[in-house]
Amino acid sequence: MKKILILTSAAVLSLPAFAATTAAQQESVRVLSTTELVSLCKQKNDHQAVSYCNGYGEGVYESYLVTRHPKKAPSNVCVKQPAPTRQQVVDEFVVWAEKNAQYNDKPAAEAALRFMAQRFPCGK
Repeated sequence: MKKILILTSAAVLSLPAFAATTAAQQESVRVLSTTELVSLCKQKNDHQAVSYCNGYGEGVYESYLVTRHPKKAPSNVCVKQPAPTRQQVVDEFVVWAEKNAQYNDKPAAEAALRFMAQRFPCGK
């Protein structure tokens, strides 16, 4: 009987922990918008903003490379060598984003991939 009481007590006491985990899992993840990324990429004198912008763009590109199945999904982005500098690409992305305002409220990763597909098309 004591074992049942101890197990029941332990189960009841652990319920708040499980409830907190469930609540945390239900929170939505905030996604960076294209406008927010462009704003960061324009701050050339802020080293943290520059690093974030560079890392974000590189992360999107690297994720594209590793998640695209070479036989099931055709390449949309083909960077030819010699590639432009990272800063050149960032500057071009900022100009592109300003000309394509329809993507301002879209996730920045979506806009970055659209830009890269237009800037670095395959087979051309």
